[in-house]
Amino acid sequence: MQNIVIPQIFQILKQCSIDEIFLFNSCSEIISVNKENTLTEIEKLFNLNNNESKKVAIGSSLSFYEFLSKYLKTTTNTDNLVFIAIEEYSNITLPVLVDVRYAAHAALLPLFEPTNVSEFVDLMNQVFSFANIYKTPVVIRLIDTTFSKLMQYSSDVSINTFHLQVKQTYTDEKHNKWQLYKQLANDAKTSTYNELIEAENQTLGIVACGTTYNFFEKLIKEKLLPYPVLKINQYPISRELVGQVYDFCDEIIVFENGRPFVEELIRGIMGRGTRVRGKLDHIIPEDEPLTVDLIKQILGL
Repeated sequence: MQNIVIPQIFQILKQCSIDEIFLFNSCSEIISVNKENTLTEIEKLFNLNNNESKKVAIGSSLSFYEFLSKYLKTTTNTDNLVFIAIEEYSNITLPVLVDVRYAAHAALLPLFEPTNVSEFVDLMNQVFSFANIYKTPVVIRLIDTTFSKLMQYSSDVSINTFHLQVKQTYTDEKHNKWQLYKQLANDAKTSTYNELIEAENQTLGIVACGTTYNFFEKLIKEKLLPYPVLKINQYPISRELVGQVYDFCDEIIVFENGRPFVEELIRGIMGRGTRVRGKLDHIIPEDEPLTVDLIKQILGL
């Protein structure tokens, strides 16, 4: 795995109350980077005798599948574990970009996709409370090139700007993962990481996922965007969340990094009425990075 953002992530994690950091290298071996910088065996990630330790695993999107193969086989309590999955847009040798949102969805795990460095820092300071209440590991998705650029312009990172809303308790004696996933989707409707920016012109609605929202934030500040924008940074998403734009707009365009995951979900969970457009109908190019100019061209601004 290329390391263009690993040092930057370590720099941020130093500000947070993390006990141990595990790095998945390109050979799927796990290296523990704790205070003594010693190596450890892979089993320590799911150590039954160390459940109170707050652990962060970092790896590429491909190595996330290695993590899942071990997580799904373990009976260990893993509610103290966060996996930061880095999708390597900078690595042009990868034949297919692996979008971890599909894997997290299949494993019924919650996933966060912070817009900027401030959100990432705040998330890392609060995410273990979230994981502990819902008794589940949490996945955080980062795009290497985007995150690296954001770090360059974030020398003064604000802390505790965003507040992760969680229930005080979540009880499920049968440990039904489907029931938990439904609850996570329901709670994401009111999450501060998912936000509707309203506008009067409802001929078009925009869904902006993860760091793509940065482009729209700029257009909104410059008063160039007349359409409502649904910012999505917390998954799973629900019909009620998407309905905030879907039920009121004539047409929707979905902007997201990687594969058309949210676009496919919207087409599936809504399945009627409003026209949904994006990478699947080629209005947004799959092999071209998003820019403000490209978004203006797509929206006719």
